[in-house]
Amino acid sequence: MAGGSNYRFGCPLCKHTLSPVQVERLACLIAPGRTPTSLSGISISAGFLAGSSAKPAAIPKPALPFLGTPNKTKFPGGLSNAAQPDDSSAVHKEALMNSIVSKKPNVKWNDVAGLTPAKHELQRAIVFPARFPNLYDEKRKASGAILLYGPPGTGKSYLAKAVATEVDHTLFSISSGDVVSKWVGESEKLVRQLFTLARENKPSIIFIDEIDALCASREGGGGERGSEHSSRMKTEILVQLDGLHSGSDNTGVVVLAATNLPWALDPAFRRRFEPRIHIPLPDKDARRQLFAIHSGKWGEMLSEGDVEELAEMTEGFSGSDIANVVKHALSVPLQKVQGASWFRATGSSGAELYTLCGPDEEGATEMTWETVPKNSLWEPPVTAADFKQVLRDRRVKSSVGVSELQRYVDWTREFGIEGNK
Repeated sequence: MAGGSNYRFGCPLCKHTLSPVQVERLACLIAPGRTPTSLSGISISAGFLAGSSAKPAAIPKPALPFLGTPNKTKFPGGLSNAAQPDDSSAVHKEALMNSIVSKKPNVKWNDVAGLTPAKHELQRAIVFPARFPNLYDEKRKASGAILLYGPPGTGKSYLAKAVATEVDHTLFSISSGDVVSKWVGESEKLVRQLFTLARENKPSIIFIDEIDALCASREGGGGERGSEHSSRMKTEILVQLDGLHSGSDNTGVVVLAATNLPWALDPAFRRRFEPRIHIPLPDKDARRQLFAIHSGKWGEMLSEGDVEELAEMTEGFSGSDIANVVKHALSVPLQKVQGASWFRATGSSGAELYTLCGPDEEGATEMTWETVPKNSLWEPPVTAADFKQVLRDRRVKSSVGVSELQRYVDWTREFGIEGNK
């Protein structure tokens, strides 16, 4: 309790509003890894420090259920910090509503490079039931829970957005951190509220990233208290997954989960996700498409031969690795600007643009980029050589090891289906 205590007495007004236990809980909730000194600047007290006109509402709403009932201490000026009703459901609902994608995603199937088999599986599992419900009955049922698994950076989240765009569903994009709560009893309530919100906003898709953090094997430690809490949360998830097709109230709610560690899933959860789709590293055709997608207007400078060579040079790269290659390549001209010592002005007076040049060129002036007027630097071109140099210099490497890839292949052979062939 040392951290919470120091935080409490480092804040002049918090010590009048919260008990030591409450302050410790709040300090851990806001920033578990922060030192007591650094916690003194966190904005829970910012609203109070303005003076007696500050209101107790400065305590963040999502924190209230974790704190319990605050002390009824009088503030200067007669204000009381009497607790608001502990409406945990409302707090959970508000927190989860903040996780809903506020605008409809605008990701088309063609924006996702490759993965044609995975797209077809998702279309049959989610798009067809939404557009052609007459094709489904008690025997031919739509999938209620689908698992996407594979190495990091292969487009699992992007596929979820493409599906939501196609069917015009409300998309709940939730990470494990949005659901897992350190305080006993809160996680299962959050899970329950998540599915309640999905039913209230149906048709909807619940996309849970890093599902392994919620549904890992129930064997192992975590402490008696932690294991009991985790077990209750997992039981609640199982109940909700089982209820996806029980009754009309659950029709129109689909769970789409993603993980980099499918082998960490508890068998009870693994069984409830069907289909289980492997999202592998992009093949050569997909890598060509990824260079075009990520390069944007600069990609126009790449010939078909250049793109072919880049695709060959990036075998074993994920989609995010290729995005990093493009990012580094686009910065090469900027590095040239930083190292340049000769520029010349082009264009009419008052609208000059300064471009890099050699010392012997007409109009060359010895200067650095720091003396170029604002917004007057001619945009240096990006060339195919810049892309290739990034790869030859190994500034970006594959983020996935060969042994890891084999593990995905083995797991797919036993439990999954291929998302790219």
